[in-house]
Amino acid sequence: MEYPREFSTEAEAKVEGARIRAEKQFDGLKNGLDLMGHGSPSDVEGLLRKYILAVLAAFAHEACELGRQGTWKVTRIDAEVDEFLRRITLRAYSERGYDTNGRRLSEAISHISGGIREDLRKQFRQSLEWSRYQDELLEITEVQAHPVSVAIQQKRPVGAPAPRVQPQPDGEVATAATAGAKTIGERLDDARLNADISHEEQAARIGISRSAYFEVKAGRGGRKSRRSTEKYLKGLATNK
Repeated sequence: MEYPREFSTEAEAKVEGARIRAEKQFDGLKNGLDLMGHGSPSDVEGLLRKYILAVLAAFAHEACELGRQGTWKVTRIDAEVDEFLRRITLRAYSERGYDTNGRRLSEAISHISGGIREDLRKQFRQSLEWSRYQDELLEITEVQAHPVSVAIQQKRPVGAPAPRVQPQPDGEVATAATAGAKTIGERLDDARLNADISHEEQAARIGISRSAYFEVKAGRGGRKSRRSTEKYLKGLATNK
């Protein structure tokens, strides 16, 4: 597949890896339906949706990473994810859109609009994968609405990449390179994904507001919010 020119080799490889794994899983599950004597068009279409969403999730995450870096605006991320969903859906239905008897499934792309069928689009947008993408996109809106201006303070050359920042318990800021650890935002994301919860639910568990939560994730926030977040993360580590 073709990728936006801003995607790094690593980002492309991650999405391609997700695609290959999803295709192998789809083929295996479809063969299982055939062996069991099942395999209605709706069964196969359900497997196709899982395949498409797995690849979409990988692409959407890499697109959001470009947003975190300031390379893409939120509107660009959303447009690229929407177009990728259309292309991966077209590919999936073109290559694998057949039931176990070899009959072609209903077309996924409208011949009138050129977009995904409305009923299929609705199913995609009701999925867990889409909800997680929206959570991540919401985080990017908060980061881009309140960018951290550290280039002048750190006297970096113009255009040089910004080091990741991590608030410390005493309120000082250390870079990820000097701290030798993940940023607080990355640690929160790891904890959220492990618990399979939304940003809003994680903020509630920490005991801070949604806006304070995103401030902390972006490397800012008040001392009280940062300390509450550190206490929450330490509690998770202790309970492992």
